[in-house]
Amino acid sequence: MNLERGIENLTDSEPITQLSNQLGYPTKSDFISKRLTRILSKLDHIVFVAKQENQVIGWVHAFIA
Repeated sequence: MNLERGIENLTDSEPITQLSNQLGYPTKSDFISKRLTRILSKLDHIVFVAKQENQVIGWVHAFIA
């Protein structure tokens, strides 16, 4: 398993959407893309993506409060 520190583009938005839906958090790709765009524009926010065999298996959004 690889942990990618901070995604820098939206290429993982579709796999994040699929994972969220699978885990019972219904959402759509355009919503996730817009959300990631907002998150990635903030210096005090970060998104970590866990991948196994190049597939997204987890993600977390963290920020300084």
